Amino acid sequence: ARNAQAGLGQTLRIGMTLVAAYQVVIPTLVAFRAHHPHARVKLYEGTTAGLEKRLEQGMIDAAFLHPPLHAPDLSEAFLLSTPVALFDGSPDPMNRRPMVAYPRAAAPVLMGALSRQANEGSGEYPAAEADTMLGAIVLSRAGFGPFAATADYPTPFEKSEHCLASTETGLTLETSIARRLLDRRPMIETLIKSAVGSVE
Repeated sequence: ARNAQAGLGQTLRIGMTLVAAYQVVIPTLVAFRAHHPHARVKLYEGTTAGLEKRLEQGMIDAAFLHPPLHAPDLSEAFLLSTPVALFDGSPDPMNRRPMVAYPRAAAPVLMGALSRQANEGSGEYPAAEADTMLGAIVLSRAGFGPFAATADYPTPFEKSEHCLASTETGLTLETSIARRLLDRRPMIETLIKSAVGSVE
């Protein structure tokens, strides 16, 4: 019974976005291990839309992602809200280009607002699209345009003279942890409490 309580023989499948990974996942897992030292953990990286779908289908047990969620059988606990900035890794950042796009399906509300704001009045459409943050960084560095990320995101341009960052988008990105409503296992409850505690 003590072994079961400590998570022996159990595997927790956790999804995370790249942003959530550096924001809250590490301190959450440190706190979780203190309560379930023998539990096995599998991490999966993906977009919010993809993680929500995997969670709904029972392919993962919990996910660190960015609301709003659309599946009715999921619940979430809010963790934090972070300002969104535009970063430009181009060698010629003064040459205005449309923003590198993310798939609208990945985060339709935020991406729609960002696209309207970044490209408003330019008459231009994004010349490049990336489905991950890493892809957006690569495209920006190759000169395709600025990309959106949380203002505290550790981009490789922070120490570069070509780095342009602006927190004046007026937009924020929320991060939460989600799980299926009917999944009330102690391990899930501990994970959620650990996540909430990591940002308090």
